[in-house]
Amino acid sequence: MSFDELLFIEEDFIKKGYDSGIAAGEEFGKREGFECGVENGYSYGVELGYYRGFLKVYKSHFIDVESDPKVKEHKEKLYNSIIEMINDFTSNPDQIVLVKLRSKFKMLLGNIKSKAAINDQLDSLQFNNRSQSEKPLCFKGEDIDF
Repeated sequence: MSFDELLFIEEDFIKKGYDSGIAAGEEFGKREGFECGVENGYSYGVELGYYRGFLKVYKSHFIDVESDPKVKEHKEKLYNSIIEMINDFTSNPDQIVLVKLRSKFKMLLGNIKSKAAINDQLDSLQFNNRSQSEKPLCFKGEDIDF
C-alpha cells in the first residue's frame, strides 16, 4: 500500500459507507413504501367496492321500481354522479374527490328509510375513522394525499 493510499483510506471508507448506506436506505424505503401503499390501497378498494356493490342493489331495488318520474330522475342523477366520482377516484386518486364521494353517498342514503344498519357498515369501511391501533404503522392518523 502506498503512502497516498494510506492518506486517503479514511475518506475511501467514508465514501464506501455512504454509498452502502444510500443503497440500503433506498431498498428499505421502497419496501416500506410498497407495504404502506398496499395497506392503504386495500382499504380504499374495500370502500369503493362497497359503494359499487351498494349502488348495484340500489339501482335494481330503488331506481328501477320507482313509479314517480321526477323522483326516479333525481335518484338516477344522484346514482350517475356517484358512479362518475368512483371512476374519477379510481383513475386519479384525489382526497377531495373521495370526501365529495362520501358526502354524495351519504346524501343517497338519506333517500332510504331504513339506513341505520347501512350507516354502521359504511363507518366501519372508512379507513380514516378507525382507531390508531387498527391502522398500519405507516399511517399517521391524517388522510393520505395522493
